Amino acid sequence: MAGAIIENMSSRKLAILGGVLLVCQVLCFMVGAIFAPNPNNSDQFLATWCKDPDGLSKGKHEHEAWFVPRGKNKCQVIEDMEHAIQMGLRAEEIVYTFQLPHPR
Repeated sequence: MAGAIIENMSSRKLAILGGVLLVCQVLCFMVGAIFAPNPNNSDQFLATWCKDPDGLSKGKHEHEAWFVPRGKNKCQVIEDMEHAIQMGLRAEEIVYTFQLPHPR
């Protein structure tokens, strides 16, 4: 029989071969976990609350307004939840906006 190496191996030799392969796999995993480089960079983005005067009443596809938190055509920014309550806003009228990349 050509190619049937496992049939000619004893159980002891097969267990040793499996153990060696398992140890090699664990060793390679540990080397990758210990010596992996740190992440290059990470960015944190803060959400800004904007007022959506139409709310979500128009539906998902009909409502395609852009809410930009900074710049020339910026949205009406809500500073905190107390400010939103004073304005009489409902939850449907508050939009979380992000601007990418960060301003310089």
